[in-house]
Amino acid sequence: MFPPLMPVNIRNQRKVSVVPCSRISMELIGNMVVLKSCIDTICIDEITKAFTSDKIGQQPVSVRLRGPNKFHGFVDLCSLKNMVQCILRLYTVGWICALQTEYVAACELLDEELPPLQTALPHDNNAYTFGRINDHYIVIACLPKGRYGLASAASVAKDMLRSFDSIRVGLMVGIGGAAPSDKHDIRLGDVVVGCPVKKEGGVIPYNFGKAVQEMEFVSTGSLNSPPTVLLTNLTKLSAYHERKGNHIAESVRKMVAKNQRLGEKYQHPGVENDRLYESSYTHQGGDDRCEICCDQASPPVLHRSQRLHDLNKPVVHYGLIASADTLMKDAIARDRLIKKHDILCFEMEAAGLMNDFPCVVIRGICDYSDSHKNDMWQGYAAVAAASYAKELLGIIPAHQIASTQTATAEMGE
Repeated sequence: MFPPLMPVNIRNQRKVSVVPCSRISMELIGNMVVLKSCIDTICIDEITKAFTSDKIGQQPVSVRLRGPNKFHGFVDLCSLKNMVQCILRLYTVGWICALQTEYVAACELLDEELPPLQTALPHDNNAYTFGRINDHYIVIACLPKGRYGLASAASVAKDMLRSFDSIRVGLMVGIGGAAPSDKHDIRLGDVVVGCPVKKEGGVIPYNFGKAVQEMEFVSTGSLNSPPTVLLTNLTKLSAYHERKGNHIAESVRKMVAKNQRLGEKYQHPGVENDRLYESSYTHQGGDDRCEICCDQASPPVLHRSQRLHDLNKPVVHYGLIASADTLMKDAIARDRLIKKHDILCFEMEAAGLMNDFPCVVIRGICDYSDSHKNDMWQGYAAVAAASYAKELLGIIPAHQIASTQTATAEMGE
């Protein structure tokens, strides 16, 4: 349900003004705007046609008024266009995913999925899902199938901000590869959140051609930090989790229970399927899973102490995320970058966003950035990341984001 709207003039034998008040709200059903009050309901059809019409103010749109004062009238398209613009201004959070698995998780965790708005500008190639979490209205977009990496992420963000210039903050939410170390006990299903460390903004861009043994890594520049409103609430949420624990595992269980067709792919795979191999041990069997090939030869698996609390409960880590166009799957190369920059996670999109789309990067861990990659943990990791994003939005008051500068203004466009 949308909040109260601006006045709308209806003309026929008389003029009626719908004014914002606590008893009037607006709901979008398909291509119909419904203004509701305690007395009447006004249905305005063909909102898409009105918004895209070249004859604004010339073609009346039929209005049906239901209630004690039955009445048929018209609303001019200029008023209707203003109404649509008012709807668009409600959307202040942009959420970007790279993979369909991540997109499914994001949509499933919305408090409310809202009907589509056919209002994207020409040449915007994104497909959007609209929804609400807490009091925040969210636009979700996913990268085109098969097109991943920095350039694709940047293109999606650019189109989103052109079509929705009211967006204040962004979320880049999905899966990533862990950067395990003695200092950071990161395990499959955990969540890594990119945030500033020393002089780094939270995401480190790098380029190394191909991740092969003995290749040297080169940092390719500096990137912006997440917006202050997000960083402030990261601290708040982190403190809450330290005191009370996070609700990620519970959120995943609720999602799977609500939509059982997602259970097999998105539920926790079990700690017995979380293996961290020694860096020098490479995958032995092509496309076969490790339990089929690697585990048959008594591989060198690193022993890690059992976590004291719920084994299936993800831990949230805060720090630096490394981002490049190339997938990290060499453990030796991984370890060198960890040692040099204290990296927590590797991924392939964030570096294309940070300087043009003010956002925080949230990654669920699905592998250890080595040659032993498989898709067993991708579904759970995607939901874990989306669950954290939902918790974050759940603690941010809507007025804090509303008072934040728009993303386009922040980027100086």
